[in-house]
Amino acid sequence: MGTRMADSEELAERCRRAGWRVERAKSSGGYKVWDPDGKIHPIHLTYSDRNSLKACERELNRAGLEDAEKAIASARLNENRTRNDIARQVADERAQKMANGRSVAKAAGPYLVEAEDVGIEWLISPHPAPWMRWVKITPDMAAKILKDHNADNRPLDPKDVRHYRDIILAGMWHLTHQGWAFDVRGMLQDGQHRAAAIVEAGALSPEPISVPVAAFVGMPMENFAAIDEGRLRTARQLFAKEGEKNVSCLQTTVRLVHYIHDGDARKAARLKLPNQVILEEFARDEEAIRDSVTFGMKYYPKTPGVSNAALSAGHYLIGKVNGRDNDYFVQFFEGLTTGLIPGSRTVLDDDDPRQAFRDRMASIKEKIDRGIRGERRSALTQVGMIIMSWNNMVSGRGVRKLYFTDEQAIPQILRCIPGEGAVPSRFFLSPKARGRL
Repeated sequence: MGTRMADSEELAERCRRAGWRVERAKSSGGYKVWDPDGKIHPIHLTYSDRNSLKACERELNRAGLEDAEKAIASARLNENRTRNDIARQVADERAQKMANGRSVAKAAGPYLVEAEDVGIEWLISPHPAPWMRWVKITPDMAAKILKDHNADNRPLDPKDVRHYRDIILAGMWHLTHQGWAFDVRGMLQDGQHRAAAIVEAGALSPEPISVPVAAFVGMPMENFAAIDEGRLRTARQLFAKEGEKNVSCLQTTVRLVHYIHDGDARKAARLKLPNQVILEEFARDEEAIRDSVTFGMKYYPKTPGVSNAALSAGHYLIGKVNGRDNDYFVQFFEGLTTGLIPGSRTVLDDDDPRQAFRDRMASIKEKIDRGIRGERRSALTQVGMIIMSWNNMVSGRGVRKLYFTDEQAIPQILRCIPGEGAVPSRFFLSPKARGRL
């Protein structure tokens, strides 16, 4: 057991790791800690005894510190589980492909493309003229190419590598016309990110893997300057092609919904999503997502500081859990976007969670407009703030200040549905009904 001062420092550090706001107290030399409700808790460095320090710790735990730490631990556990899920999915996909292989080959006839098992020497040897083959690349081959035959490429982008790696591990890799290129010397011109992804996928996969690609060898050295001048198709462009409206807001909304459905939204948001994943997420509930995007586009100008996609995603996610025709759901978003108690011209109470959200977003916007750095909140964090405000409404928890950082886990959405035993808090009542309480 350390000294009381060291234990106080550790308690402050626990709050910081939980994503709570912690500042040094100038007067006492200790710390000031803001819990998620905005309440300030002092942590002294010179407690008279350990019981006083324990009492401070108990107060922080009642404010949610222990729950926040458990949420972080759960997120780390989910990360490990996600890796295991990917590994199992890879194995299942491979077994399914083997089972279907013969019937596919018979149906495809002469048009079936079979990638060849070629030695790495064919790829890296000098070739006097262009030549192309469909080949299988193993992690060992990819590592050798990156180490000894990749002198001219730009630095690797880790996000692009993770993007391709996750596609491979999820069994979503497709053999396309976009191939690897080696010049007349046997040096890699195009394909280094995919090569690095194969190496990483091989390290994570429980079974040996090989990835089919189109390999072009003997390419002129001057081709290098012309590679990658085009731009990848985005989900936004694909939505526009299908005639969807508000495509920028739509694609970001679907991404936010996918992150939260993933179970570890913060981790998922750091990965680059394949277009196919975004389109599949949208296809699961097209009409409801469209309706929420329409709502977000209409009302975000009335809610200072909030992004249209964050408002759309919060609207969709809370409606998905509680029902879109739920009167509590309708009241929540009406008050959130207008600042008025629904059905009246009365402004929200000072401790109404919806007003706390509006005040916080307006404060953030005002500071950003003044050029103050570090105040901006990501769209995912804004969704978390909307969900936290809903949860506070449902539980009847009055708050005057709302604090939520880009490090905190996204809360689970509480259910509050008429007819299922839900008792509405005072925030859902009319001004007249509140007067009778």
